[in-house]
Amino acid sequence: MAGFNVTDAADQIFFALAQQSQSSFQGVVQDIEQHVIPTMASIARSLAVIGGRLADGTYTPEIADDEVAAQIDAAAAVIVRFANRVLKEIQDIINAVIDAVKHVINAAVQTALIA
Repeated sequence: MAGFNVTDAADQIFFALAQQSQSSFQGVVQDIEQHVIPTMASIARSLAVIGGRLADGTYTPEIADDEVAAQIDAAAAVIVRFANRVLKEIQDIINAVIDAVKHVINAAVQTALIA
């Protein structure tokens, strides 16, 4: 353990954190741009149409309420899916850090102490 360098160990762990974070959150940004924003924009347009149809008498208040409820369900589904995606990416980041810590410890003790 005489060759153990705290600074090098910390650098290795930080590198794993930074690399996985960049990889994970690049995918999150792409998901926002390609899926979340277009879907939410579509839901917003649908809500505007529902309001217009209610205003011009095409929809009764009951029909408008049902249509709005469907749009709220759609928005909630997008939010839940995106939140699950973010949680999965955070899990991947934590796992990368744990793997880096395991590597640093095993190298320090020069054996596979942590499998």
